[in-house]
Amino acid sequence: MGPAPGASAPGSEQRSKRIRRHAQFAALLLLTLLATACKVPLEDIDAGFVLADAAWFEAEETLFVFYELTAEQGLSADSVVEIRYVTDDVQVDWTPLHALPQVHTHVPTECVFERRCGSASLHVPVEPRAVHLRLRYHREGELSLDAATRLNLVEAGPAHTNRSLLVYGVFDEANRAIQWRARHQFPAVRNEQAQRLGLRRHFSVDTRRYGAELTARGNPYLYGAACPGDFSAYAADPVDTDARAVFDPGDLPEAGAEAATVCAQATVRDATGDFTTTAVARKNPEVSPAFPVLRSPIRDALQVKFLLAPCARTISAQHLAMQRQRLGLGGVDPICIDDWQPAALQRTLQARFREGIEAARPEGRDMVLVIGLHHDTPAITDTVEAALRAILDGESSRRTPRVAGAFLLDSYAHAIEDEDL
Repeated sequence: MGPAPGASAPGSEQRSKRIRRHAQFAALLLLTLLATACKVPLEDIDAGFVLADAAWFEAEETLFVFYELTAEQGLSADSVVEIRYVTDDVQVDWTPLHALPQVHTHVPTECVFERRCGSASLHVPVEPRAVHLRLRYHREGELSLDAATRLNLVEAGPAHTNRSLLVYGVFDEANRAIQWRARHQFPAVRNEQAQRLGLRRHFSVDTRRYGAELTARGNPYLYGAACPGDFSAYAADPVDTDARAVFDPGDLPEAGAEAATVCAQATVRDATGDFTTTAVARKNPEVSPAFPVLRSPIRDALQVKFLLAPCARTISAQHLAMQRQRLGLGGVDPICIDDWQPAALQRTLQARFREGIEAARPEGRDMVLVIGLHHDTPAITDTVEAALRAILDGESSRRTPRVAGAFLLDSYAHAIEDEDL
């Protein structure tokens, strides 16, 4: 006897339940995979390294790293710069740069949202064979951007050329107070740039002595130069700082007023410990004028002013006031240009220009014509040019005092068409 109408066979019902369970499991597995895949989204943020520089100093056993990169879409807090380097002794695989112990202080840098920049200093006793930097877009992701990293190797040598920091002193204007300064010195990164990228160095100064002028060829800061034994010691408290400069607590004593140089012992820290050598402060040279008074033959030209404008009507009171103000024509009476005719106006302008020039010539100074042209008929400019040429042609062959040129403020933009004017 078969099953009742609408009823399912027992075997068929069990198979349906198994199919539903398998479908639910497959859906759950798919959701899990999607959630895992979407944990770190892949987005093109158009990033690139502007700077990827490494410098290793043998005497300091220190590898300095400087980097700067841009990203048009910005970088999140989860983006990280990583380093990998190899020496004959060790191989350090990709590691977040700032997760490694630092030799020096590196302060946070003020980079804008689209930039990431900074520096690092690692204790690397043996010369690195290769150094690589990269940006990992997300610290838990796999997507990264490699940098073309430049590596410079600085062998042990003289302190003023083969160390990453030098110390020197400068006197104030009165040649009494000394400020001791530190200067970063890298093969491819400038002093100010290293400071901007967050590198800070500690140094101290002690044991001052004053004496005669010192020189050392090829050593402009005299860092590490030998200080003569006949220099006179004087009492001064030690100073130390993590900033770029620090003043001595007291002035140079009166006994050292004639001394040209002060030597001191400067100590800087590196991965090997403290390094101490000579730092030198040189007084500013005392100078005096080569000539007590310099008399320049150049004098301001005398302005001879004119205003050309209609007298019987108003074009623009505001524009006319602007022209008067710009040219200093406040009290100048206008030359009327109502109902002007080219030939008659040219004769009038030449006569008025000549009259003003001859009235000013007895002052003995070269002159310049200052003309305000207030009008609404552009054709008038040809007539004004013709009058100016007639005047200036005669003046060019004269000796001082003469008219050296003319300045005209027109109501309209106008290019002079006469090439000889």
